Amino acid sequence: METVTLEREAPRSRGKKRLYISSVPKRKSLKTIQGIQALIGSINPNFMPYPWNRIHMTVFHFGNPMYVFDSIRKQASPNISIEEYRNMLSSLTQTYRVITHKIGNFSVTPQELDYFGRYVVVKIKAPLSFMKIRDHLSIATQVYLRYLGVDDVCSFCYKSQDLWTVPRETYNPHITLGTIDQNNTDIPQINGISIPEGVDIQMSHPYTYEGEII
Repeated sequence: METVTLEREAPRSRGKKRLYISSVPKRKSLKTIQGIQALIGSINPNFMPYPWNRIHMTVFHFGNPMYVFDSIRKQASPNISIEEYRNMLSSLTQTYRVITHKIGNFSVTPQELDYFGRYVVVKIKAPLSFMKIRDHLSIATQVYLRYLGVDDVCSFCYKSQDLWTVPRETYNPHITLGTIDQNNTDIPQINGISIPEGVDIQMSHPYTYEGEII
Protein backbone atom coordinates (compact mmCIF):
# COMPACT_ATOMS: atom_id res chain seq x y z
CA MET A 1 0.00 0.00 0.00
CA GLU A 2 1.29 3.44 -0.91
CA THR A 3 2.36 5.60 2.01
CA VAL A 4 0.51 8.89 2.28
CA THR A 5 2.55 11.92 3.32
CA LEU A 6 0.42 14.20 5.46
CA GLU A 7 0.79 17.96 5.83
CA ARG A 8 -1.87 18.76 8.38
CA GLU A 9 -3.17 21.92 9.93
CA ALA A 10 -1.20 23.34 12.83
CA PRO A 11 -2.39 22.27 16.31
CA ARG A 12 -5.06 24.47 17.88
CA SER A 13 -5.32 25.47 21.52
CA ARG A 14 -9.05 25.87 22.09
CA GLY A 15 -10.84 22.66 22.88
CA LYS A 16 -14.47 21.64 22.43
CA LYS A 17 -16.23 18.31 22.54
CA ARG A 18 -15.30 16.03 19.66
CA LEU A 19 -17.50 13.74 17.57
CA TYR A 20 -16.07 10.25 17.55
CA ILE A 21 -16.97 6.59 17.92
CA SER A 22 -15.19 4.48 20.49
CA SER A 23 -15.22 0.94 21.86
CA VAL A 24 -13.89 -0.30 25.20
CA PRO A 25 -12.59 -3.76 26.14
CA LYS A 26 -14.97 -6.08 27.95
CA ARG A 27 -14.15 -7.12 31.51
CA LYS A 28 -13.30 -10.66 30.44
CA SER A 29 -10.22 -9.22 28.67
CA LEU A 30 -8.94 -7.37 31.77
CA LYS A 31 -6.06 -9.77 32.43
CA THR A 32 -4.97 -9.66 28.80
CA ILE A 33 -4.91 -5.85 28.83
CA GLN A 34 -3.07 -5.71 32.15
CA GLY A 35 -0.52 -8.21 30.85
CA ILE A 36 0.23 -6.01 27.84
CA GLN A 37 0.49 -2.93 30.08
CA ALA A 38 2.91 -4.83 32.34
CA LEU A 39 5.02 -5.72 29.30
CA ILE A 40 5.19 -2.05 28.29
CA GLY A 41 6.10 -1.04 31.85
CA SER A 42 8.94 -3.57 31.93
CA ILE A 43 10.44 -1.95 28.83
CA ASN A 44 9.66 1.70 29.58
CA PRO A 45 9.59 2.59 33.31
CA ASN A 46 8.08 5.99 32.42
CA PHE A 47 4.96 4.38 31.01
CA MET A 48 1.82 5.66 32.73
CA PRO A 49 -0.89 3.02 32.20
CA TYR A 50 -4.48 4.07 31.81
CA PRO A 51 -6.95 2.77 34.37
CA TRP A 52 -9.57 0.40 33.03
CA ASN A 53 -12.15 3.12 32.39
CA ARG A 54 -9.81 5.05 30.05
CA ILE A 55 -8.60 2.21 27.85
CA HIS A 56 -10.29 2.49 24.47
CA MET A 57 -10.23 1.81 20.76
CA THR A 58 -11.17 4.70 18.47
CA VAL A 59 -13.44 3.22 15.83
CA PHE A 60 -13.97 6.47 13.93
CA HIS A 61 -12.90 10.07 14.50
CA PHE A 62 -14.67 13.10 13.05
CA GLY A 63 -13.11 15.49 15.52
CA ASN A 64 -14.06 18.96 16.66
CA PRO A 65 -17.16 20.01 14.68
CA MET A 66 -16.39 23.72 14.97
CA TYR A 67 -12.86 23.31 13.61
CA VAL A 68 -14.24 21.30 10.70
CA PHE A 69 -16.87 24.01 10.14
CA ASP A 70 -14.14 26.68 10.07
CA SER A 71 -12.13 24.64 7.56
CA ILE A 72 -15.14 24.11 5.28
CA ARG A 73 -15.92 27.83 5.25
CA LYS A 74 -12.29 28.73 4.51
CA GLN A 75 -11.60 26.07 1.89
CA ALA A 76 -14.91 25.17 0.24
CA SER A 77 -18.15 26.95 1.18
CA PRO A 78 -17.67 30.44 2.63
CA ASN A 79 -21.42 31.09 2.73
CA ILE A 80 -22.54 27.97 4.56
CA SER A 81 -24.59 28.81 7.65
CA ILE A 82 -24.09 27.31 11.09
CA GLU A 83 -27.75 26.19 11.02
CA GLU A 84 -27.28 24.20 7.82
CA TYR A 85 -24.09 22.70 9.16
CA ARG A 86 -25.71 21.80 12.49
CA ASN A 87 -28.64 20.07 10.77
CA MET A 88 -26.36 18.09 8.48
CA LEU A 89 -24.09 17.08 11.35
CA SER A 90 -27.09 15.88 13.36
CA SER A 91 -28.13 13.74 10.41
CA LEU A 92 -24.59 12.37 10.03
CA THR A 93 -24.40 11.51 13.73
CA GLN A 94 -27.65 9.58 13.45
CA THR A 95 -26.25 7.77 10.41
CA TYR A 96 -23.22 6.80 12.47
CA ARG A 97 -25.49 5.24 15.09
CA VAL A 98 -27.43 3.27 12.48
CA ILE A 99 -24.22 1.96 10.92
CA THR A 100 -22.49 1.01 14.17
CA HIS A 101 -25.63 -0.74 15.40
CA LYS A 102 -24.63 -3.51 12.98
CA ILE A 103 -21.31 -4.13 14.72
CA GLY A 104 -22.35 -5.38 18.16
CA ASN A 105 -19.63 -6.88 20.35
CA PHE A 106 -16.51 -8.03 18.51
CA SER A 107 -13.01 -9.34 19.13
CA VAL A 108 -9.62 -8.07 17.93
CA THR A 109 -6.16 -9.61 17.86
CA PRO A 110 -3.32 -7.63 19.48
CA GLN A 111 -0.25 -7.61 17.25
CA GLU A 112 2.50 -5.15 18.22
CA LEU A 113 3.27 -2.15 20.39
CA ASP A 114 3.83 1.38 19.17
CA TYR A 115 3.97 5.04 20.20
CA PHE A 116 1.44 7.50 18.75
CA GLY A 117 2.95 10.74 19.98
CA ARG A 118 2.74 10.58 23.75
CA TYR A 119 0.24 7.74 23.65
CA VAL A 120 1.23 4.10 23.96
CA VAL A 121 -0.89 1.72 21.92
CA VAL A 122 -1.15 -1.86 20.87
CA LYS A 123 -1.88 -2.23 17.18
CA ILE A 124 -4.61 -4.74 16.47
CA LYS A 125 -6.02 -6.82 13.68
CA ALA A 126 -9.73 -6.13 13.41
CA PRO A 127 -12.14 -8.56 11.74
CA LEU A 128 -13.07 -7.96 8.11
CA SER A 129 -16.71 -7.44 9.07
CA PHE A 130 -15.63 -4.58 11.38
CA MET A 131 -13.50 -2.94 8.68
CA LYS A 132 -16.39 -3.09 6.21
CA ILE A 133 -18.65 -1.31 8.68
CA ARG A 134 -15.96 1.29 9.26
CA ASP A 135 -15.74 1.80 5.50
CA HIS A 136 -19.45 2.66 5.58
CA LEU A 137 -18.72 5.31 8.24
CA SER A 138 -16.00 6.74 6.01
CA ILE A 139 -18.26 6.81 2.95
CA ALA A 140 -21.07 8.51 4.91
CA THR A 141 -18.63 11.19 6.08
CA GLN A 142 -17.26 11.80 2.59
CA VAL A 143 -20.80 12.14 1.19
CA TYR A 144 -21.53 14.65 3.96
CA LEU A 145 -18.44 16.71 3.13
CA ARG A 146 -19.22 16.72 -0.58
CA TYR A 147 -22.74 17.93 0.17
CA LEU A 148 -21.21 20.82 2.10
CA GLY A 149 -19.13 21.84 -0.91
CA VAL A 150 -15.84 19.98 -0.45
CA ASP A 151 -14.77 18.76 -3.90
CA ASP A 152 -11.50 16.96 -3.14
CA VAL A 153 -12.57 15.15 0.01
CA CYS A 154 -9.46 13.00 0.38
CA SER A 155 -7.11 15.98 0.20
CA PHE A 156 -9.34 17.91 2.61
CA CYS A 157 -9.26 15.03 5.11
CA TYR A 158 -5.51 14.36 4.80
CA LYS A 159 -4.72 17.98 5.67
CA SER A 160 -7.18 18.17 8.55
CA GLN A 161 -6.05 17.59 12.12
CA ASP A 162 -9.56 16.29 12.83
CA LEU A 163 -10.49 14.23 9.76
CA TRP A 164 -7.16 12.78 8.65
CA THR A 165 -8.05 9.20 9.65
CA VAL A 166 -11.34 9.19 7.72
CA PRO A 167 -9.83 7.40 4.66
CA ARG A 168 -9.04 3.74 5.30
CA GLU A 169 -5.37 4.07 4.31
CA THR A 170 -4.67 6.45 7.22
CA TYR A 171 -6.64 4.46 9.81
CA ASN A 172 -4.50 2.23 12.02
CA PRO A 173 -6.68 0.13 14.34
CA HIS A 174 -5.25 0.21 17.86
CA ILE A 175 -6.12 0.24 21.54
CA THR A 176 -4.73 3.12 23.59
CA LEU A 177 -3.23 1.79 26.84
CA GLY A 178 -1.56 4.82 28.43
CA THR A 179 0.91 7.66 27.97
CA ILE A 180 4.57 8.56 28.38
CA ASP A 181 6.35 11.73 29.45
CA GLN A 182 7.67 13.16 26.20
CA ASN A 183 9.95 15.51 28.12
CA ASN A 184 12.02 12.48 29.05
CA THR A 185 14.67 12.14 26.34
CA ASP A 186 15.46 8.54 27.24
CA ILE A 187 12.51 6.75 25.65
CA PRO A 188 13.06 3.01 25.13
CA GLN A 189 11.87 1.76 21.77
CA ILE A 190 8.82 -0.49 21.83
CA ASN A 191 7.87 -0.06 18.19
CA GLY A 192 7.29 -3.40 16.55
CA ILE A 193 7.50 -5.53 19.69
CA SER A 194 5.06 -8.36 19.02
CA ILE A 195 2.37 -9.65 21.35
CA PRO A 196 2.29 -13.45 21.83
CA GLU A 197 -0.16 -15.11 19.48
CA GLY A 198 -3.36 -16.81 20.50
CA VAL A 199 -4.87 -14.07 22.65
CA ASP A 200 -7.82 -11.98 21.50
CA ILE A 201 -9.37 -8.95 23.18
CA GLN A 202 -13.14 -8.78 23.46
CA MET A 203 -14.53 -5.35 22.62
CA SER A 204 -17.90 -3.80 23.44
CA HIS A 205 -20.45 -2.37 21.03
CA PRO A 206 -19.14 1.02 19.81
CA TYR A 207 -20.62 4.18 21.28
CA THR A 208 -21.01 7.47 19.40
CA TYR A 209 -19.94 10.56 21.36
CA GLU A 210 -21.61 13.69 20.02
CA GLY A 211 -19.58 16.78 19.20
CA GLU A 212 -20.38 20.27 20.41
CA ILE A 213 -21.50 23.08 18.12
CA ILE A 214 -21.54 26.58 19.55
